[in-house]
Amino acid sequence: MKKILLLGAFAFAVLKAGAQDYSYSFQGEISDFESIESALLALPEVETVKFRIKEDQKVGEILFYLGRKKSSPENQDGFSPVEVKKILIESGLQPNQFTELKPTR
Repeated sequence: MKKILLLGAFAFAVLKAGAQDYSYSFQGEISDFESIESALLALPEVETVKFRIKEDQKVGEILFYLGRKKSSPENQDGFSPVEVKKILIESGLQPNQFTELKPTR
């Protein structure tokens, strides 16, 4: 019983250690949150996307949380912030700063 609990705690720690949290700030107005969210969620390893927007200043930040690598033939590479920047530009936004956040979950 003790071994099972120890193994469970170890597995949780390994999964937790693999997660990363990032943000990308931007300028501009988002006209379609859903398309940006869908594009980000399609990237390898991205599990969750959240937006922080200051509409009066036309600035914002996209928070995204990475988990385990998605396994599919088209997603052989890992996560790349270059792809996030490309999505922002294609959405008519001006990317500013990419930041790795301290894990909170």
